[in-house]
Amino acid sequence: MAYTSLHRSVGSLPGPVTAEMLTQAVAAGLGETEDLDWKQDADDAKDNKENAKDFAALANAGGGIIVTGVREDGADHAAELLGVENDRANGLVTKFRAVATSLVRPFIPAFKVYAVPLPAYPDRSAVVVEIPRSPEAPHLTMWDKESWRYPKRVGTDTVWLGESDLEAAYRRRFALRQDTQTHLQRLYDEVKQRLHYESRRVWVVVTGVPSVPAPFDMALVANPSAADPIMTEILQALPSSSERVFCGSSSDFSLSRSLGWSVAAG
Repeated sequence: MAYTSLHRSVGSLPGPVTAEMLTQAVAAGLGETEDLDWKQDADDAKDNKENAKDFAALANAGGGIIVTGVREDGADHAAELLGVENDRANGLVTKFRAVATSLVRPFIPAFKVYAVPLPAYPDRSAVVVEIPRSPEAPHLTMWDKESWRYPKRVGTDTVWLGESDLEAAYRRRFALRQDTQTHLQRLYDEVKQRLHYESRRVWVVVTGVPSVPAPFDMALVANPSAADPIMTEILQALPSSSERVFCGSSSDFSLSRSLGWSVAAG
C-alpha cells in the first residue's frame, strides 16, 4: 500500500493514487522527490531498459511511485495534468508490467501498475506505477547487451551502485531473510506452548510476517501546514486527556519520522 510524499502533501491516507490527489498535487505545483517521479508520457523511442532502470532504482531505494500523464515545468514540478488516451494508458499498464517481469531481477515484490481515469478528461487516464521498498534489494537490470547493472534513486536522480554499496545491500537482504525465519520460529514456539493436546485431535499452526516493509517517510510535504491524516486519526482515537502534539525537539522529530508521521517543527 503506497504512502508517499504525494499522499502526505494532499493529506491522503495510504492507498491507491486517485484523480483527486493528482489534481491537488498539480494545483500545488508538487515537485519530484526521492519517492515521486512525474512523466508526461512514456518515450517509445527509448528502450524498455529505461523503464526497467526507473523501477529498479526505486525498489533499491525506499520505494515510491511513477506517474505518467503529468507535464512538468522546467524544475521538475507538476504543471499540468494531461493524462494519456485511454487505449494508450491500458497499453502502458501491460507494457510496464511486462518490463518489470522480464527486465528486473529479482522480481519486485508487490509491484503494481494501474490506470487512473480522469473525470475532467473522460477519454484520458494517468498511469501509476507503485514500487514498494523491496526486501529483495538489490535489483539489477540489463543495461548493455551482456551487462547487468544496479540503479538506485537518490533524490531525483538515478545513480549506479558500486561494489561497496552492493556488498551492503546483499548483506541487508540475507540478514532480513534470517531475521524473518527467526521471527517465524519464535512465533511458532510461543504458540506451541499454549496448545492443548488431546488424542485424535490435530492442530494446524500458521505463522506469518509482512513480506514488504512499510514505506519510509522520506520527503517533507510540499505544504507543511497540511494535516497529516494518519496522525489526525491517531489523535481522534485517543481520549481527549491523552492527546499529545509532537513539535519542536529533535528527539520528537526523529521518533515521529521513524513511525511514518509528518511533523511541523515549532
